[in-house]
Amino acid sequence: MSDKTPHAGRLETDPVELSKAGFRALEERDVESANSIFMGLLEIDPSNSYALVGLAECAKRNKDLPAAADWYRRCLSQDPKNEVSVRGLVMCYSEMNLHKKVTELWESHANLLEEHDSMALKTADAFRKLHNT
Repeated sequence: MSDKTPHAGRLETDPVELSKAGFRALEERDVESANSIFMGLLEIDPSNSYALVGLAECAKRNKDLPAAADWYRRCLSQDPKNEVSVRGLVMCYSEMNLHKKVTELWESHANLLEEHDSMALKTADAFRKLHNT
C-alpha cells in the first residue's frame, strides 16, 4: 500500500480517511502499510495527533519502544492533554523499566491518568520499584 490510499482512481488526501486507513492496516497487522500511511498523513498535516499516535503504535508493534516513546512525546509536545499518548508513553516507560520517568509523567499528567486504574497501578508499581532499588 502506498502512503496515500487509492479511492475511486485517485490518491486519498483527506486526513480523516488516511487516519482510518492507517488504523485499519494496524488492525490487519500490516504494520508496514500503516507506517507508510501515517507518514503520508504527516506530510499533509505535520501536527496530526492521529498520525503521531499511529506511528507510535507501529513502532511498538515492531518492538521499538524508544521510537514509540519518541512519537508519543512528539504528540504530547503539540497536544499535552492527549490521553492516548500519555497512556502509551507510560506503557513504554514501564516496559523499558524507566520507573522514574513513569512517576514523573504521572506527576505531570495526574489529572488525565487518575481516572484509569491500570495507569495508576503501573505508576504505583514504578514508584515502588524506584524506591525499593
